[in-house]
Amino acid sequence: MVLPLLGGCVRNDGDIGNLFGNWVITSISCNGDKVETTPDIMINFQGDFFSLGTVREEQVFLPDLVGKWSEDGSLFTLNADYNAGTVKEFPSALGFGTEKVVKLTVREKTHNNMEWSYTTPEGDGYIYRLKKLL
Repeated sequence: MVLPLLGGCVRNDGDIGNLFGNWVITSISCNGDKVETTPDIMINFQGDFFSLGTVREEQVFLPDLVGKWSEDGSLFTLNADYNAGTVKEFPSALGFGTEKVVKLTVREKTHNNMEWSYTTPEGDGYIYRLKKLL
């Protein structure tokens, strides 16, 4: 009787298919140049919420930002206006500036890899490659 209860707590009715779980941003480029991201930036998806943060030296993921996400075709939106975290801005390495709602283009999405693109208001082009952690 305990097992179904524990299983429900882990997913909290938030299973959203292949997107569900922890993803690490493996690379970021801006206008073709690599952007350094130390420490690693991770994003977790559950239900229509995401948490985004960094992996600390102790290999612990600590979310800095919580928000809502949505997907409509190739448009992927991260909305940090709904924020229960302690930091109200995305990490600077992502290039979002002070944007609270970011609209990304999905360039690739499989069960364990994803690629997004984003163009800043100034015209800089970012590419983000993500890998799902097992």
